[in-house]
Amino acid sequence: MSEQSKNSTWKGFSAWFRAGLLAFAIAGVGDWALAWSSSTGVGAVGLVAGLVEFVAIWLLAATLWALASGLALWLATGSATLNPVLKRLSAGARRWWKQRHTEKDGERLATVWAVGCVIALFGSASVAIGAHLIAERNIPWLIATTIVAIQIALAVGCLVLALMLRRGLSAVFVGLRRRGWLGFVNTPTVLAASLLIALVAAPFALSSRSDVYFAVEGPALTLLLGALVLHPIIAYLGACFSDGRLAARFHGRFQLPAWMRHGSWAIPLMAVLSVGAVSQHAEARRLLVLHGEAANFGFNAMQRYTDLDRLFDRSDCPPLGPGGVPADGMSIEEYEEHCVDPRYDRPFQREVAPDYERPEFDEPPAFVFITWDAVRVDRLGFMGHDRNTTPHLDRFAGRSLVFNRAFAADSGTGPSFWSLMAGKTPFQVQLEHGESFPPPISEEETMLGELLEEAGYQTEAVMCGGIFGQEDWGIRRGFARFENVCSRESSHRAPELTEQAIETFQQLADNDDPFFLWVHYFDPHHPYTNHPDIGYGTDRLD
Repeated sequence: MSEQSKNSTWKGFSAWFRAGLLAFAIAGVGDWALAWSSSTGVGAVGLVAGLVEFVAIWLLAATLWALASGLALWLATGSATLNPVLKRLSAGARRWWKQRHTEKDGERLATVWAVGCVIALFGSASVAIGAHLIAERNIPWLIATTIVAIQIALAVGCLVLALMLRRGLSAVFVGLRRRGWLGFVNTPTVLAASLLIALVAAPFALSSRSDVYFAVEGPALTLLLGALVLHPIIAYLGACFSDGRLAARFHGRFQLPAWMRHGSWAIPLMAVLSVGAVSQHAEARRLLVLHGEAANFGFNAMQRYTDLDRLFDRSDCPPLGPGGVPADGMSIEEYEEHCVDPRYDRPFQREVAPDYERPEFDEPPAFVFITWDAVRVDRLGFMGHDRNTTPHLDRFAGRSLVFNRAFAADSGTGPSFWSLMAGKTPFQVQLEHGESFPPPISEEETMLGELLEEAGYQTEAVMCGGIFGQEDWGIRRGFARFENVCSRESSHRAPELTEQAIETFQQLADNDDPFFLWVHYFDPHHPYTNHPDIGYGTDRLD
């Protein structure tokens, strides 16, 4: 490689690197703005520190992306940027505009329409089939294999359909061109109009399905996609202003100063130091961890593999040892008082139970344990919801002891239940073949039903939900009767389940032995339906 070629490659790589830093910094500011909009009680210093932290994390991500993508582009094309590709696209766009009234454009327009229709068909069919398999099947490898096979079959079918559609549309559009009709319907205007419609329709589509958008980390993906799209555009515009046709027009006015061109390589080091130092500020850290849409993923990865902020931590708080006990003999009470930031840190688990007074009963008490799927605590009337969604529970809570800081161990029914039945967190429970669902629970684990059975209890369960039909699932161990009332048909089954539960309760109460009755409801779960007595509303969230 000649010296001139080396200089050209290095210059292009440097420009690509700087453009990546700028594009990702813009995304970082957007990430910070979204976090600010959803946070409360953050002071001015916390906001400024948070901005530095967000942008610094995005700059570190930009460094990794720019180096990897620049190297890949250089190995594949001999250029460390996408500028040659964008130049060809720009030239192609100008050529398409000049040919917009020709028969050639009719053929090209037919190709665009055929490809667009087939992509829409392929995407919607893939999503529908994948969603159906995930909802109706429980074996991950079988779902994955089936989806791959179906995708291949769909791709082949869509390719054949695209060729047929292109042939038919080409004849139609070329015929219209020859007659001079519909001259305004050409490839450039159709593409521009499609892009404009997509940009206008996107906010409305997202607002109507905002629950899905946020569930799949939509804001984070949008920010990342925006940065990836903006990166080559900034690099291309930078080349145009520095050594392209625009440079002469603006007389080099937008040429970066030398210190900025050469000093950009020091930015990643400054970003690392900034993240470590600024993360010591409690408000900035809370803004990032609890409200960040994308930067929090980068921060969590840095904490997992580097524990970067410990380099800047000069507090007197010792690290926690086994069982959550401070390493230097400090008591847990002192640690919680002096070392735990209530605005950020979560309480740690105690492996040793605190002292308590064991209650004394004249006879063993009976238990009725009621659970139900997919209910948010802030949608319950007695927990502060402003709508009349749970009138019967509200009356019951009025004469009951309510624990307002009790938390499910997991967002999924399966892990929550094996956590409840084993008395451990979901990841502490030993599973056999954890990739299947529901997974077999190790024989070494003692289930609650087994403990109660050994203590002389009658143990029965009346459940609603497809997963409870698995006879080898470990949560059933120790239950003399484990009846799944609903099978796969789970909607509007609460009255039937209640009737069955009351009948079982009466049978158990007629015996002298103590009993444990577990009742599980499924009705609040998807698919969502309204209640005949209470108008919940028309929204999915309602």
